[in-house]
Amino acid sequence: MIYVLDACALISYLHNETGTDIAFDLLKKEADGECTAYINIINLIEVHYANIRSLGAEQAAAILEKILSIPIQIVSDISSTFVTADHQELEVFANKETLNFLWFR
Repeated sequence: MIYVLDACALISYLHNETGTDIAFDLLKKEADGECTAYINIINLIEVHYANIRSLGAEQAAAILEKILSIPIQIVSDISSTFVTADHQELEVFANKETLNFLWFR
């Protein structure tokens, strides 16, 4: 079975909100090879940006490291350009991913 998490599912998992048990079980199955779990890079960027805005850059970076250590595959092969003004917050992705960014500020 293949699962694709959106930003809301990942945020719920990270903040131990309603549905965390479902996400936890899913990620355990991914680690055990029983399923495949994905998140699109755009959703990961959304989570990271929300964390920067609410928690600050330092805490957001720590949370991003936690996300990158969980058993979920990040899909970044989109054919479109990501348009944003949030250059400072999202530069970390621009330097690591093949995603095309169009910075309008």
